[in-house]
This record gives sequence, C-alpha cells and structure tokens, in this order.
Amino acid sequence: MARFGDGEIDDIKNKFQAGMRAEAIRDCEILCQSDPGNIETKKLCAVMHCLEGNFKNASRILKEILELSED
Repeated sequence: MARFGDGEIDDIKNKFQAGMRAEAIRDCEILCQSDPGNIETKKLCAVMHCLEGNFKNASRILKEILELSED
C-alpha cells in the first residue's frame, strides 16, 4: 500500500487554508481512495468536511475510520 508523504498532506492543508476548499477536499478524497488504510488522511478529510458543513460525508469517513481502528 502506498503511503503519502507529508508534502502532499501539507499541500492539501495549505490549499484548504487558502480558500481552495473544494479542491483540497477532492484531493484528500483521492488520497483516501488510493490508500484506504491511511487513518490520518481520513481524519483530515473528515475534519475538512465538518468545517464545510458536509456532515454526511464526514460521518461516512468517520465510520470508515472506526472500521479500521476503534481507537
């Protein structure tokens, strides 16, 4: 399974903070699909969805996280 570097995650965070929120969420969703076992990426994606008021998508991702790890 591929793991994504901090640079890619940082790029997504920077994009989100710069107001390019839809693009950042899209990129994060792509990373989540590419590496479905990466909990940290899923957490970031869920937080971004929450901040945008996309609670249904955030809930979906949080459920995926719980399936991977109950912590």
